[in-house]
Amino acid sequence: MKSRLFLRIDALAEAHGASLTPHFFPELHVHLVAAGRATTWLEHFPLLDDLLAETLEIRNGRAAPPDRPGHGLRWDEDRLSAHRVRCAELRA
Repeated sequence: MKSRLFLRIDALAEAHGASLTPHFFPELHVHLVAAGRATTWLEHFPLLDDLLAETLEIRNGRAAPPDRPGHGLRWDEDRLSAHRVRCAELRA
């Protein structure tokens, strides 16, 4: 979901007294939750932790967004390589 669209949805939720909680991929949504006004929760489950070089940091029950530029994800290339498939293999 594009961040601008998320913020529009967040503003609608706030205007109507509703809360908003993104589902799935907390490593990306942590930035949206930090920017939103109607967001109250961030789901966190370590689904992709095996593939990340750095996992989402939780401090005192709160997620800490990475301070790196962009989305902040750092993939573990060695772990990802175990899941690579050649295009020729997909066509077979």
